[in-house]
Amino acid sequence: MSDVAIGLHHTGATDDILHDAQQHSVPNSPGLSRLPVYGLDLDELEEDEEDEDSSRRLLGTAFLYRMDDEPGAMRNSDLAEIRNARTVAGINGFPACTLRRAIATVFLFALAVVAVTVLAYKVQRPCNSGDDCHPNPRPSPTSSVRQQIADFTWSNNRLPRFVQPEIYTLHLHPNITSETFSGQMRVTLMISEPTSYVVFHGMGINILSAALGGGNLSLPSSILTNSTLQQHALLLPELLQPDHRYELSLNFSGNFSHNLKGLYRSTTRNEYGTLKYLAVTQFEPTYARMVFPCFDEPAFKANFSLSLVRENRHVALANMPLVKSEPLPGELTKDYFQTTVKMSSYLLAFAIGEFESISKETQSGVNVSIFAVPGKAQHGKFALDDAVRVLEYYELGFAIPYPLQKLDLLAVPDFEAGAMENWGLVIFKERNLLLSPGNTNAFSIVSVSRTVTHELAHQWFGNLVTMGWWNDLWLNEGFATLMEVIATDFLHSNWDLKSQNALNNMLSAMEKDSLQSTHPISANVHNISKVEEMFDSLSYQKAAAVLGMLRFYLKVQPFDKGVQFYLKNNSYGNADVEDLWRAISQRAENNSDVIKMMDLWIRQPGFPLITATRNGKNVKLHQNRFFLNYPGAPGTKSALWNIPLNLLTSKKLDSDFDFHLMVNREDELPIGDVTWFLLDEAHCGFYLVNYDVANWNALQKQLMEDHTVFGSSQRAVLLHSAFMLAYSGILNYSVPLSLTRYLPAETSFVPWHSALRNLGVLNDLLAFYGAESHNLQKYILNISTPIFNTSFSWNSSETVLQRLLQEYSFPLLCRYGSENATEKALSLYSNWKLYNASVPADVLVAVYTEAIRSVPGTFDFLLNRYRNESNSSERYNLLHALASTPNATQRQWYGFDANGDPVFGIGLR
Repeated sequence: MSDVAIGLHHTGATDDILHDAQQHSVPNSPGLSRLPVYGLDLDELEEDEEDEDSSRRLLGTAFLYRMDDEPGAMRNSDLAEIRNARTVAGINGFPACTLRRAIATVFLFALAVVAVTVLAYKVQRPCNSGDDCHPNPRPSPTSSVRQQIADFTWSNNRLPRFVQPEIYTLHLHPNITSETFSGQMRVTLMISEPTSYVVFHGMGINILSAALGGGNLSLPSSILTNSTLQQHALLLPELLQPDHRYELSLNFSGNFSHNLKGLYRSTTRNEYGTLKYLAVTQFEPTYARMVFPCFDEPAFKANFSLSLVRENRHVALANMPLVKSEPLPGELTKDYFQTTVKMSSYLLAFAIGEFESISKETQSGVNVSIFAVPGKAQHGKFALDDAVRVLEYYELGFAIPYPLQKLDLLAVPDFEAGAMENWGLVIFKERNLLLSPGNTNAFSIVSVSRTVTHELAHQWFGNLVTMGWWNDLWLNEGFATLMEVIATDFLHSNWDLKSQNALNNMLSAMEKDSLQSTHPISANVHNISKVEEMFDSLSYQKAAAVLGMLRFYLKVQPFDKGVQFYLKNNSYGNADVEDLWRAISQRAENNSDVIKMMDLWIRQPGFPLITATRNGKNVKLHQNRFFLNYPGAPGTKSALWNIPLNLLTSKKLDSDFDFHLMVNREDELPIGDVTWFLLDEAHCGFYLVNYDVANWNALQKQLMEDHTVFGSSQRAVLLHSAFMLAYSGILNYSVPLSLTRYLPAETSFVPWHSALRNLGVLNDLLAFYGAESHNLQKYILNISTPIFNTSFSWNSSETVLQRLLQEYSFPLLCRYGSENATEKALSLYSNWKLYNASVPADVLVAVYTEAIRSVPGTFDFLLNRYRNESNSSERYNLLHALASTPNATQRQWYGFDANGDPVFGIGLR
């Protein structure tokens, strides 16, 4: 039989409906809902003769039609959907009629509606202002179904707040073979004010039947659909009463998606090369609505009671532990899971497939497990150890126990994000959780640890306490990114992760935030299509840097106490930024106006450039907004920040974090009689500093004499700041280049990462200037050859930082023509191919890449290995190398063939 038998086994009056629905293929159109307009029979709207204007008047609703230039306007595709409306069981349609009668009926009814509309109908523009939006006019409980439809004008991108979900009872039967699913759902609703409609989300699913009742009340209803807003409106013949609970019951069906969103099918091959399938979910930010009708906004927290039908040989995983399993006909099993804690819909998750696991317990008794496809779970030992330790660390640090009995970390072959923090079932892309023995580079080791600590921080920041709306996504991601660094540094203190992070924040967030196209950390999100755009380096790295800056400024202990207070006060609820600032302010020791200070950082775009000029024994400071590509852009001189400054000098080398808060455009600080001074943005700032020429020269001289006076992160940030100022035209390139002269004496990874990255960017800028580019490459080789001779031992016992330096610098040495590096790469490749000798994992991609450039036939050889490789890390290495081929024909990548393999240079298939 098929992988999962067709049909949903259950009892009740809807058996036949669901069974029949599962027999038919459901068109896969996630962008359009096929939900019909209840109360209008198909025969009433004869497609060949229907006039669009009269159709619009017939439906008479801003929910279904608005002017095309309005946000959320109904498109022609939506009108086509209306024409395909069908009558659903339980709702009385009008009798079928002939074409001639239909035309006459539609024409006469349209005239009547026009007359009524002239007097009473008002098209309402979409309301985006928040909770106070109400449709106008409200449907009367005595209105006919048609009049309800004509009167209904809800057009808000956000759902009304007077209907609150409390408990979902959700049953799903995913058919992995046919990539379809069917389901039943009951959700308890609490009503806070009188209403004769319920609006909820749905996208690309077929609602087969709907009913709403409470106590002995059972109300017939009609449903309207707005596919632009991804909403359904359930219209009722009488008012729902405030402070009453009602139960909404829905039967539905749909398709798996093909874009790694909602519910989708992931593929893998077992050790024999057999293709295997698994079902996986990804609901953040707005994709739960692709799988079941729901109130799909973060503020609509509820409990979820989930049951799943699976094939007997499969395992089903969900947020909560399994309660019981029931055998069903056709070699199927129905699994019931514990009801979840109160949470947002985007955190619901499940997966079905063939999985194996390894487990450990925390000291508090939480069962932590790594799940993966057969043969790979053992590769999760490193992640499992980190997960157990960091869960214990967070429980202690946040002073709130992890609230669930179990925490599953699932590795899947195909996943849109690096990982997703679903409460109790965190899902990872395989290479972000599993480390293959003998085939893992240092970057992957660090990445796995950081990803685990990030996602487990979300169990508190995001899951326990959730932002009220997506404009405050940074409350989730900024805190998780900050804790990722703090926790990983606790787990692996010898990685110098705080120094790495200081540079990473600048590399990712500052470069984006220096453009005119940037946005504030907390930006208005009025349209659901804009939600995805909030998942960027500003919500992650910049937010983490700003929070870290505040943590140092207020002192670590008061800040951490404030965060504990924030989590405790808002547990199982939603919070906004004011809740956070109030909690931290109550624990601050220096009476700072935290709200005023931090609003400037999160509510205005960009970041400051501080110009620091020596004035005798003082330093004069001036702040402006920094633009990378437009130094004189509008807004340069209007933006102001409250900037915590920490000053170091040649006579004060250690940072005591004794901050001065710069609040005005200009300021002045005493420095005394010193050789050089440095504003320590590396440890506690999100800003750039431009010094006077004399101070730049003094800093460069100090680097040449003894670079260890500065910490590794200070050296890295000093280099990167100088290059960014040069890119913008503020500083001459001679300044950052002169700073790099000390690098032959540098042995630390972080400064080399900063220098080589920026020198690489400069080389790319000079690509069309032959002599200049050649001279720069010679200079790069001259200053970097010592690290090849002294820092590359090719020994697996090297520290992670040494391995990172080797991994990052070796491919650049090959690229810029280092004879020693190229010879080493080709020697390693030859011994690997001829004698199966191992290649250090940190240079594996560089070795493959150099062989492709230099050894004929290597591209085809490695492409064939890629097609037969099952290890996700090795597939990634091979694909990375294949994409770097200098052959223009080979570089053409035409997607994937039927087996999921890449198609290179051979045309479309």
